[in-house]
Amino acid sequence: LHLNQEMLCRPSPFIWGGAPVLRGWRGHVDALQSCISHHIIAEFSLPNPGMLRHVRDLRHDQTDPERLLWSRLRRRQVGGFKFRRQHQIGLYICDFTSLDGRLVIELDGSQHLERTAYDERRDGFLRSAGYRVLRFWNGDVQAELDAVVDTILAALHRPEMDGRL
Repeated sequence: LHLNQEMLCRPSPFIWGGAPVLRGWRGHVDALQSCISHHIIAEFSLPNPGMLRHVRDLRHDQTDPERLLWSRLRRRQVGGFKFRRQHQIGLYICDFTSLDGRLVIELDGSQHLERTAYDERRDGFLRSAGYRVLRFWNGDVQAELDAVVDTILAALHRPEMDGRL
């Protein structure tokens, strides 16, 4: 990434170490890619109206397991931690996120059996941004909701809990 003085703006509050961010939308993508390669990304949301519409659609068109788990995560019902649904971190949209707990909850259907490489790359990015990622199968949420919620609560207090549970 080559920068000249005219392209630079103030350091971004979203990037550790105050790395420079380029002006304009394309500049944000260039800066984001640079930060990913150095693993210094904290949180970054692109000002992209298309992504915002997509997030809103996902919130409106929840799957049954998402709706069921959201009914238990919302309003600080789990250990007093606030969760957001369909929250954007970098270029990814996470099913549920606790910013205070630095925890991402992902619900996976059968399509994720074929997308393991993508999920690993995505989880790696989220971990480099300082989040732990818990993955649950949709069927487990529907069959054992209380156990899933108990696991999430335990993970909020035990930083070593991460991965598919």
